Formats: sequence, structure tokens, C-alpha cells
Amino acid sequence: MSEAILDALIQLFALIVDVDEENVVSEREKEVMRSFLTQQLNSELAAKYMVVFEEYLLLFHKADYYQDTKKKEKRRHLARKKICDICEKINEELQHSQKVFVVIQLIEFISLGEVISKKESDFLESVAKTFNIPDSGHSP
Repeated sequence: MSEAILDALIQLFALIVDVDEENVVSEREKEVMRSFLTQQLNSELAAKYMVVFEEYLLLFHKADYYQDTKKKEKRRHLARKKICDICEKINEELQHSQKVFVVIQLIEFISLGEVISKKESDFLESVAKTFNIPDSGHSP
């Protein structure tokens, strides 16, 4: 997997992560990220990219709970655009089976929460559609 694709995947994880009211990511969510990285990379690179993940978390979520509704909606719109851009880049470089793996990782990451939110469901649907992965009601 290229460095550019790995960076794009890390950005997707950071964009969809569920941040609580105190702007904190759960240790379980971080552990899923660590697990993904250690499956893909040696321990030194996994540690390096875990730091990159933490930096993206700060970049994408630092102001979420301190903005009014209008600013939050604008940030959500920009996040959706960023997600689409990242997915298009991944779509060009990965094979279908690799894209399925990415979606499975995203599902695992999202399912750590108690309930899958509408935002998370829409995110998964958008990623799968961009990757040409049909929903369970359709044949491939």
C-alpha cells in the first residue's frame, strides 16, 4: 500500500471518529487504529502513523464543540467534501478487494460506538458507493 493511500485511509478514520463532549476519542477507537496499522506496517511505521492519526484528529475535531450550529454545519459540509476527495483518490489506486477491506475496517471502527449514528451510516454508504461496492440488497 502506498504512503499516499495509507495517509488517505488515516484521514478517513480521523474524519469519521466519534468524538465525545470533552473532545476525546475512546481508547477502543485508538486501539482499532493501532491494530489496522500493525497489520499493514512494521512497529516503527505503525507508531509513526499513529502520531499522524492523532494529528488528524486534532485538525478535524478540535473546534467541533466550541462552534455555533452554523459553523458546525459548514465544517460538516467541508468534511463531506474531504471524504469524497479522499475516496476518489483511494478508488483510483486500490483493487476492489482492497476497497472492501477498507470498508470492513471502517465498519469495525464505527461499530465500536453504542449506536451507529445517521452520520456514520451515511458516511459508510457514501464510501461504499464511491468504491462501487453494492449494498446487501443488490448483486455485485
